[in-house]
Amino acid sequence: MGGWELLAGSGSWNRPLLWLTMGLTAAYVLAVGPLQPAGAGVERVPFIRKVSFLAGLGLLYVCWGSPLLVLSHVWFSAHMAQMSLSYFIVPPLLLIGLPQRALRPLVGRRRGPSVFRRLFDPRAALWSFNGLFVIYHLPSVFDRVMTHAAAHIAFLTALFALAVWMWWPLVGPIPEQRLPEAGRKRYIAANERLLMPACLLLLLAPLAVFRTYVDPVYRWKALGVCFPPSVAMEAALWPAFGSPLQDQRLGSLIMLALHAAAFAMMLKFERYVAGKSKTTEGT
Repeated sequence: MGGWELLAGSGSWNRPLLWLTMGLTAAYVLAVGPLQPAGAGVERVPFIRKVSFLAGLGLLYVCWGSPLLVLSHVWFSAHMAQMSLSYFIVPPLLLIGLPQRALRPLVGRRRGPSVFRRLFDPRAALWSFNGLFVIYHLPSVFDRVMTHAAAHIAFLTALFALAVWMWWPLVGPIPEQRLPEAGRKRYIAANERLLMPACLLLLLAPLAVFRTYVDPVYRWKALGVCFPPSVAMEAALWPAFGSPLQDQRLGSLIMLALHAAAFAMMLKFERYVAGKSKTTEGT
């Protein structure tokens, strides 16, 4: 069986995650629709916010439950595309779609225990996400995580939670917890400064540094996270996307480009959604 036939097969699609995504979609639609309490003081979630949340859920499934996950174990460029979408596009889409008033009683209090207040400290969010992201891409850590299913799931989940935390000061559903315009610019610049050195090191490295994409044994183990051993052996024979070094450089460029573009696009989209929401409320 060829590589592309394997990708087209049902084994490349995560069915349990698909059912979970469908369940979350149904729960959200009901919560902001038929099951939403009626009344003059009840927040009505505009259609554009609903679309944003559902698009985030769908894109998250594409990243974690589709053949893109398999390809991320074959090509570093696919891995970086998956990372960029999972942590720089999906979280803001989900946050923009969350209803403000439903969350305010839970996370909208400014006063409380110091631990609770630190949950919304932008500096802590900034360093936590970028720190774990860089640690994840240290070659020794990366090769181990990509070849062990439990570690892979744990890192993906932890990075996603930290990405939501990192995006909260920019597009979070509670307006007063967002940074002012000047603070947003400094926050985004700090994000770029923290992530760029790691990407540039991979871009300028003279050799491919990840054994997952160079060593056939590691490649087989990495694909074993997605397929049974016999199928993983076949998949490990798929052709590389250029040389491993070219693939590594392409992946670095993808991350740099999408990381920079995501902040600009998502902030513009959030302003557009806010404007549409005010227009809807005024009619």
